[in-house]
Amino acid sequence: MEEAISLGKKHGIGAFPVIEKKNLVGIITESDITDVVSNALGLGDSDSKRITIDASGKRFGYLKDLIEVLDKHHIPLLSIMSIPKSDKEDWFLVLRLKTKDVGLAAEDLKEKGFNVTNVT
Repeated sequence: MEEAISLGKKHGIGAFPVIEKKNLVGIITESDITDVVSNALGLGDSDSKRITIDASGKRFGYLKDLIEVLDKHHIPLLSIMSIPKSDKEDWFLVLRLKTKDVGLAAEDLKEKGFNVTNVT
């Protein structure tokens, strides 16, 4: 999927044939790629929550501290996506968590110095 996204962006291609043993077995489309990203973000999943963190200028060990907070609250991490900010040297982390209540974990993250920008 990553290769398809990269090639599509580079060459303006919106669909890719899937070949197996010289036979066409399918097509990967922009819609398929959107589905992968939507699933990674957990869109439409009522049993999960999202926390967005401004991770600009962070140090080594940052993710370890983040996971410790989630472990403390017994919250499984379903996905993590880094999204570059406009200058591309800093980024946001988008966490998708398997929980219905993320409030206490978000507060603990803030207390540990994480810049939590959104909780949904």
